Amino acid sequence: MPLPLLEDWESTRTALHQSTQIVGAVRRLLLPERENHLHLAAIPLPYGLSSGVLPDGSQVDLDYKDLTLSYTSVDATVDASIPLVGQTKHSLAEELFEVMAKSTLKDMLGDAEEGTLTATVNAALEEKGSGLGEDGDTFEPDVETAGSFADIAWIIFQGIARFRARLEGFQTPLVVWPHGFDLSTLWFATEKHNETEDPHINVGFAPYTEGIAGPYLYAYAYPYPETYDEPRLPEGATWETDAFTGILLSYSTIARQLDPETYVQEACQAMYAGLRPLLP
Repeated sequence: MPLPLLEDWESTRTALHQSTQIVGAVRRLLLPERENHLHLAAIPLPYGLSSGVLPDGSQVDLDYKDLTLSYTSVDATVDASIPLVGQTKHSLAEELFEVMAKSTLKDMLGDAEEGTLTATVNAALEEKGSGLGEDGDTFEPDVETAGSFADIAWIIFQGIARFRARLEGFQTPLVVWPHGFDLSTLWFATEKHNETEDPHINVGFAPYTEGIAGPYLYAYAYPYPETYDEPRLPEGATWETDAFTGILLSYSTIARQLDPETYVQEACQAMYAGLRPLLP
């Protein structure tokens, strides 16, 4: 069945994106570095996303439908569910770190004064390359819109996952990147698989990008040959050259399909087929 359009949802999108950045910060803080920066990425769930199981067995989850950020220790003796509404990014982080200070972050935050937990964690994050960033406005998400986005994101996740299941070769997991809030995966064309050096195709879904109207499905190749013809595009897609160089398919096109999950799968297959000849 067709999906709802994501219109006038900036306040909801901002709340979810900035909350996702907190989940990413927890992973950056606690996980060892991984190839292709996968220690930074969040794990998609039907209702939102997760840090996954952290080294001590605990977990942080972001629930789009309930608009909560939750923490559970390995033995479930310490847990909390923190509402997003009325928070800012830093106040939400402070509440989460206050709970984590009783278990996962006890060694780091056990002696920290009240109100300084986020600053203490942020300093540790900056030593690893990037902190939480500046605080923002108070979150004012709409629960119905957030719930719709959870359903949309999961349908698109499943469509891309079905496409990935038909590929041979090395692929990265299909994950959410907190910095851009996009869902993406890499397929590598050779036995080497470093995203900054080795030829690959990136397929993903972006809720927004400055300069592009609305959410969109995308795919691009790296590196492009010095000269090449524009690849054949799926019906309704365009060749983008401003925000990035690659194939763009507007979410509004996906939303009106009777079977959007299958449509996403087939669109990804068509984008891959167009881009594959450009790589070794």
